[in-house]
Amino acid sequence: MLAAIVGVALNVGTGVFTPTSACEPHTPLAIDLTHTAVLVEWFAFTDRVPESGRANFGASPGDAGHPLPYVYVGPWTPNDDPFWNVGTFARLSDDTVRISADSAAAILAFFAHGYAVATR
Repeated sequence: MLAAIVGVALNVGTGVFTPTSACEPHTPLAIDLTHTAVLVEWFAFTDRVPESGRANFGASPGDAGHPLPYVYVGPWTPNDDPFWNVGTFARLSDDTVRISADSAAAILAFFAHGYAVATR
């Protein structure tokens, strides 16, 4: 069990979030090293973005509402700017990032714009 290997308790459905997939802790975990490397790089890059105190920045490998990886900015104090394209936050999808000439620059520009809108 992966949780035991990394030394954390498996707490599924504790009220912090609602699981969107089944919890089967004894099922063998098949890991694709190529995809794992991409996710590690994705999270390592976005982890270097500092928190602003007025917005939160992050990355998701995808979820029930959006299956592709994405980066996001969420304002701590909501405003009605159209930049917030997913209601209370803004999302820049991996498919959009990949078609840009410089993926890192596209993400940084997205984060910078999100910071500017959040701090108005």
